[in-house]
Amino acid sequence: MEKQEIEKLNAEYVEHLNTMDALCERMGRKFLYMDNFSILRFGKANMVEISEVLLFNMLRQESVFELFRKCVESAAKVKKEKPAWLHELIEKDNEVQTQYVVDSLLKSNGMKREGQ
Repeated sequence: MEKQEIEKLNAEYVEHLNTMDALCERMGRKFLYMDNFSILRFGKANMVEISEVLLFNMLRQESVFELFRKCVESAAKVKKEKPAWLHELIEKDNEVQTQYVVDSLLKSNGMKREGQ
């Protein structure tokens, strides 16, 4: 995929998430959305409400409970056994987030990074 196509799809994706926010707000629902690119959306909920969303789904569905249990076990194992890899992953995430913030700031001022 070319960069312009990816940027267009990303914009549509963000628009979809914003629409989901608005719909849930109108319905009086709280939601938690995650994807495999570290996008985490809380849908205008605070941490207590997010905890409730997770807890009630874990209690209602054994598969959700098992999913979170396995995730916590895996995260603890990675933290213990591969701290250097985890540190590298976090640094990369921070770098990508910083680039996004810089690009957004430049774009809002009618500029862009060299090489773009």
